[in-house]
Amino acid sequence: RMDKINRRKLIPLVGPDGVGKTTLIEGMKAVLPGKFRYFRFKMQFRKSWLYRILYPLLRNSLRRHLGCNPSRNQVDDAYGGFTLMTGLIRYPLLRLRTWLAGYYLMDRYFYDHLLVNLRFFNRPNRLLKGWSTWLRFIPRPFWLIQLDAPSEVILSRKKQLTPQDIETVRQWMFEFYLQKPAPYYLYINTSLPEDVCLAYTRSIVGKLKPHHPFIRLL
Repeated sequence: RMDKINRRKLIPLVGPDGVGKTTLIEGMKAVLPGKFRYFRFKMQFRKSWLYRILYPLLRNSLRRHLGCNPSRNQVDDAYGGFTLMTGLIRYPLLRLRTWLAGYYLMDRYFYDHLLVNLRFFNRPNRLLKGWSTWLRFIPRPFWLIQLDAPSEVILSRKKQLTPQDIETVRQWMFEFYLQKPAPYYLYINTSLPEDVCLAYTRSIVGKLKPHHPFIRLL
């Protein structure tokens, strides 16, 4: 079973907006082997033909409800079940890409769409209805990296979430991992300097099982 999971080669970085996912990925690309690629997870569902067809309808529906033009991120948030479904439909294509290209570093994962209303300051955040059932269908990644930092540090970088939203992401990303654990898990405090985070990442990689192809690449 572990070998089957390892062949998926998916390494998502999860955490609230502003925690430093993109920054750390760019730094990791400079020190990790050449078979690593960066994949923007939003493209997993936004490039779906079903998403492209239904997005204008969903946007208009949300605009009538809000009384203003919503952003694309707000539409994806409000209709989390739809975005999650379209992303899962295209998952076999993602598997094929990783098989051909190597390991994929991703700035989000399917778990993000189990949380709703994070993009709305006037709506309380909540879990997607039937989230535990959805979680059963979410593929188990090879290595899950959860990024975190004090809320004031995150808000100083990007003010897209409220402190309550940040706490929700912090709590539930770990809960999703506990309920469906990846073979490897890493928790990084990104309030530390970037070079320290990268050094820590590499030190953890060195402690994984030496027979794994990921280690042989290093």
